[in-house]
Amino acid sequence: MDNGEKSFEELLAQIESIVTEMESKKLPLDKQLASFEEGTALIRKCHSILKNAEGRVEQLSRQDVNASLTEAPASDYGLEN
Repeated sequence: MDNGEKSFEELLAQIESIVTEMESKKLPLDKQLASFEEGTALIRKCHSILKNAEGRVEQLSRQDVNASLTEAPASDYGLEN
């Protein structure tokens, strides 16, 4: 990404790495808590990215529908007089 932030895929890979580490190693409680905290922060970032993408898809879908309605002849919709 051009603003220095990690991509969704990079964040997801980091979450998977944290989960794998937490599952495979016997970490002390403080390390487990720190890893959990880091993972939840990454999940929040992923959720934010997904919500933004969803909004963009909805906006583009509305634009496509509006363009179709204004560009298609009325006969395409059975609206002939």
